[in-house]
Amino acid sequence: MRRNSSQKTSLWSWALGILLPSLPSPRFGVDVLRLLLILALDLAIGSTIFPHHLMDLTTAWLSFLFISRPPLRALLLLILAAVTLEEHGALPAGIYGCSYLIALTVISILRKQIAWRNYFPWLVTTALVQGWIICFELFVFYLKDSSFFAYNISYLLGQSLRLGSAAVLATIFYLSNSKAIGEDQTFGITS
Repeated sequence: MRRNSSQKTSLWSWALGILLPSLPSPRFGVDVLRLLLILALDLAIGSTIFPHHLMDLTTAWLSFLFISRPPLRALLLLILAAVTLEEHGALPAGIYGCSYLIALTVISILRKQIAWRNYFPWLVTTALVQGWIICFELFVFYLKDSSFFAYNISYLLGQSLRLGSAAVLATIFYLSNSKAIGEDQTFGITS
């Protein structure tokens, strides 16, 4: 019986080791593989368990990468994620690419001015990126139908749950890497 529970624990830790972003930065191919796994979980499983996209794994994971990876690598991963999300969703083309690009630009500019040793900057940054995505989506819904907000208060409440889940995921990502973050706030990035 103990052997079976230890096998389950090792399988769980192996799965988390693959899905959680890690520091120091692994090779680019590992980031791409992890992004594809996160997208598959988010689009295939997440949308069936959480209707109306109440949990967004991709945005939380990308915001972690925007902070911890060089801007060019983060840009390439952003393009892959945006193309995949836009092919899957019904929103106009370019909405995810544009909103993620703005978030990457702001984070890249401010990254050296923020102390990343504590979980709070990670939490706030991820919540702001998630809020930015939600605002873009709501803007498109408003353009399609201006009476959308009068009838969909439950949708807006669901989006606040989505924002909270992003903050929880940011905390999990930080805690899984808190030893690697330590005193090095630059993540090995010089430019």
